[in-house]
Amino acid sequence: MNAINSFGRVLSRIRKERGYTTAHQFFKSVGGSKTLGFSFVSYWDLERNKKLPKSWRIKALLAALDIDQDSPLAKELILAYFRTLSGSDELARTLAAPAAVSADLPSRELAEAAAHQAQARRSVNLTLEQWKLLSKDLVTDITNDVL
Repeated sequence: MNAINSFGRVLSRIRKERGYTTAHQFFKSVGGSKTLGFSFVSYWDLERNKKLPKSWRIKALLAALDIDQDSPLAKELILAYFRTLSGSDELARTLAAPAAVSADLPSRELAEAAAHQAQARRSVNLTLEQWKLLSKDLVTDITNDVL
């Protein structure tokens, strides 16, 4: 897992970007444990990556930081939460994948978008035996190229 994208680092960076120079200043300014639902030491542990909040507490953090739940900053913080929780970027990549193509596109654009999406997802690793078969049979080779 990339420590730069860990939940605590992202939380700390967003807090600083929102104008709170210290964690204590932020904690006191937003109403402390009454607003966030945990003590300052617990909040400080979040920023230092010593622990993760319960998932339902992230909503309170976003509200305290005055971040809309649909904003890019909220998505970045939530992705960092999943990265830190899972210990890898695998699940985060799935969540960050581009959205499906909208059906309100003109038919030509929709077909092009579908083709691009299919090509982006195509990842085939052939074995040595499969490559040998492919090189020997012209029909199989052409079919593979078309597909």
